[in-house]
Amino acid sequence: MDSVEAVNKKKLSMKWTKEHDKELLKEMLMEQAWPILEEKYRRKMREEINASGISPEADEIDQLLEEIIALFDSNEEVREKEKGIAEDIRLKALETVGETKRRKSETTSDSESEQSENCQTGKRGK
Repeated sequence: MDSVEAVNKKKLSMKWTKEHDKELLKEMLMEQAWPILEEKYRRKMREEINASGISPEADEIDQLLEEIIALFDSNEEVREKEKGIAEDIRLKALETVGETKRRKSETTSDSESEQSENCQTGKRGK
């Protein structure tokens, strides 16, 4: 009997409702409409600043939009940083053995030449 009840519960949990449709449509609209909404907000703020010469008072919606834009901008910076790191890793993974040896010998020769310069000038290494 337990397996029959589990199957019945699974069928109930898998049922798609109009609420699911509404939520899906909201998500799709948000993904498509966000860039337009952001641009309109930024344009509105620029126009208000340029028109009045003073900073306009921000209502609750403006404050929320500012926070959302800041979050998106910070996430974009993180993504760009991670993208650069991933690109470096990808390039290192794709290089040939000879290129790897050459790159490693260049880095060791650079550090050795730096150490010899420090020794000649009387500086100590870190």
